[in-house]
Amino acid sequence: MGDENESRRGVTESGAECICPPPATKRKRQDDTCEIKLETCPYDPRFPNANNTPRCYTSFIDYQRCARLLGDYPGCLYFFKCYKALCPIAWQEKWFEQMENGTFPKKIYPPRPIIRPGPADVCGPSLNLEEPPPTSTPPC
Repeated sequence: MGDENESRRGVTESGAECICPPPATKRKRQDDTCEIKLETCPYDPRFPNANNTPRCYTSFIDYQRCARLLGDYPGCLYFFKCYKALCPIAWQEKWFEQMENGTFPKKIYPPRPIIRPGPADVCGPSLNLEEPPPTSTPPC
């Protein structure tokens, strides 16, 4: 029993031997990192072509408008996910800088403070950090 894996060995229902994962512990949120599930945006009939540049820009503008008008409304999350998935980070940073300087080429109404997503926003509201992630190993 000197080997640390010895205490975690088990047998599945089918009789196969397996090494059980360590006991589940609660994950803690860290301010600077989080797990992000990247997904492709669903089809949008406004953008039938393969070039995603217009869709990226439009999703960014739509998210800013939605967040300024409706706040934390869950429907705004669609635009957030699309612009995060489609727009290069350098473009996003440039646009936020332009908005702060007042040189952004598009007027976004209502003129409220700039909505710059923080680490909690990037993870999304549906991420439950209190439950351990599902494991793909067979139960022991």
